[in-house]
Amino acid sequence: MLDRERAPVSRGPDEEEEVWLKKLSELEAQEERLLDLYLQGKLEADRYGARVSQFKQARKTIEEELGGIRDRASHIERLEQDRDALLNHYSRIAANHLDKLEPEERNRVYKMLNLTIVAHANDHLEVKWPLGEDPCRDNATTPLGSFRTRGR
Repeated sequence: MLDRERAPVSRGPDEEEEVWLKKLSELEAQEERLLDLYLQGKLEADRYGARVSQFKQARKTIEEELGGIRDRASHIERLEQDRDALLNHYSRIAANHLDKLEPEERNRVYKMLNLTIVAHANDHLEVKWPLGEDPCRDNATTPLGSFRTRGR
């Protein structure tokens, strides 16, 4: 779901917001120059009014875009939080039941998770997986014979 939400946008929400804020700043500068011209008598009232209407419409468009970007960013953030909570929930469930699996079933789960364990010569184990976070982030000491320390 996160990938689908991020896909339509070529830039990140922060970059996209920055582009629209720059456009808003440029629009405000143009409005100030227009007002200066009008106050100096170099611009007729009807022409000034027409340009002000154009600026109002442009400002409305920019503000709508900024609102959409912020809504999308907020939605993505909620999805990320939901993903993290879901992964946390299922990792606790899996950890509680992994020791009960037969070695072949446990190996199948590891393969599904694309989990790789590298045993170093100094008895240090290195665990890698594509989900980004450390799968052993709790740093809890596990009893001998558990699925993390089997054979040691």
